[in-house]
Amino acid sequence: MHSVYTLLVLLWSISCAFAAPGRFVPPPPPPGLNSPDRQPLRNAKDIYTVAVKGDKYLVYTPYYGNNKEPITTLIIPNDGGKQDQIIIPEAYNGEEKAHTDRSPRLHLSDVIQAVTTRHAKKSLASINWVVIRTIVNPQTKDVINDYYVDWKKRQADPRAEFPVRVTIGQSDPFWNRFAATPFFKAVNYAFKPGRAITSMDIDSKYGGSDLWFKIGSR
Repeated sequence: MHSVYTLLVLLWSISCAFAAPGRFVPPPPPPGLNSPDRQPLRNAKDIYTVAVKGDKYLVYTPYYGNNKEPITTLIIPNDGGKQDQIIIPEAYNGEEKAHTDRSPRLHLSDVIQAVTTRHAKKSLASINWVVIRTIVNPQTKDVINDYYVDWKKRQADPRAEFPVRVTIGQSDPFWNRFAATPFFKAVNYAFKPGRAITSMDIDSKYGGSDLWFKIGSR
């Protein structure tokens, strides 16, 4: 009889432990699209999601990497002297799987618009620079390399070294070639209708080819 009573007390204690408020903490949900830090890019039907880590916004989609790797990352600083910048440290991945009619693949311009206004809660009117680091797109790299060669030919001193940062304006002969590249068009389109790229810089400070797009009024 004593053993039966002990068993009943044990069962009652277990039930109380689960029922008492504050005593039982449910396990966290498994990581994935339903995780609290994953929010739809635009609405509940959107298959793209954004994970926020400080000032980093990682965009995921099942079209690429089975949601295990972001298709792109945007850094939108909240403090310091970079509040007017959008930095894309990892160039937009162009190796996504074929998209379906049910949920068409978003362009980089759509991602810039949605992440900035919906997730970072910033107006595009407050952004003056879009920085894309370490360009890997072949079309853009070809134009950058051609610009290097052309610059070298125009120097009186054959030993002259290309500056760490150079600005290309709308009157530059290479302006139209850069304007036809994918990153230029994507950034330009993101700021329509009121704003556009007014100039751009090539920055090779860190060994790669970083592009700084200056945004101004059309």
